[in-house]
Amino acid sequence: MVSSSLKNSPFMLYDLVGGGLVLALIAVGLWSTFIHLPDSSERFTRAQSELLNLNKSLRSVEHSLSSSNAELAEVEADVNQRGALPTSAPVDANLQAITRLIQTNKIELINVDPIDEKQYPGLLELNYKVQCRSGFDAILAFLEDFEAEPFWADLTELRILGAPASMEPKAPSHRAEFVVSIFAAHTVAEAGVQP
Repeated sequence: MVSSSLKNSPFMLYDLVGGGLVLALIAVGLWSTFIHLPDSSERFTRAQSELLNLNKSLRSVEHSLSSSNAELAEVEADVNQRGALPTSAPVDANLQAITRLIQTNKIELINVDPIDEKQYPGLLELNYKVQCRSGFDAILAFLEDFEAEPFWADLTELRILGAPASMEPKAPSHRAEFVVSIFAAHTVAEAGVQP
């Protein structure tokens, strides 16, 4: 009699549903433990490795940024010390300063010839070939003085030709040639205008 009253009871349905839920929870737990969890730990380990690599990359980028900022500060200090690139090349003033340096270092000036003009975006370069004669020490002193000058000019293609005629240290028989490049800033609209 007791069994027949429980058979028709609504609690039996609840027990079956509850048992099914318990079995489902056990199945999910077993799946998480034996199947899903090892995959998750592998993904977690991979994510940790990627995070370490990203941190290394970030440190590298920060170091590069720091180096770039230091280089920018040096360039800004140089611009502040030398002044900005002039909008027109002060050719006469620069050539006079170079001539003064040549004379100060007791170098015999032979010739100064304009050779070419090069235009780059925002930059004009005027080139002059200089020929002179002097001893090697005087040429080195001139190069040192040239580097100390604040003008926007560069010295390239230095060639020292010929051996001294005598072995005396004061014999000024070296012939030297070099190109002096004088720079100026210009815009595209000024490209046809010569400074």
